[in-house]
Amino acid sequence: GDFDTRLDASKSERDLMMRAYTSGQPSMALQHGRQALVFAPGSPLVHSDMCTLLSQLGQMDSAFNECSIALDLIRRDPLREEPARKKFRDSLEQWMSSTQAAARK
Repeated sequence: GDFDTRLDASKSERDLMMRAYTSGQPSMALQHGRQALVFAPGSPLVHSDMCTLLSQLGQMDSAFNECSIALDLIRRDPLREEPARKKFRDSLEQWMSSTQAAARK
């Protein structure tokens, strides 16, 4: 039968993104991150990972956009009140609040 392997492919790209970033290859990390989004555009985790990467690269507007998308997706998740998802949502909200506050200074 046919299996949808996009989430697995996205996970592989996310892993490659992190490996590239930690080995000093930010452009390669961005490439893998973008590919992860192609495979799983509805994944709040992938958008959150891109948010983290972009913020570490100093691309705060893009990071904020990715975090906003992740937050929107997690807020629409039917299981959003599950403890791990709630903690994830809370951490996204906290990052966005602190980032907005820092930008105003």
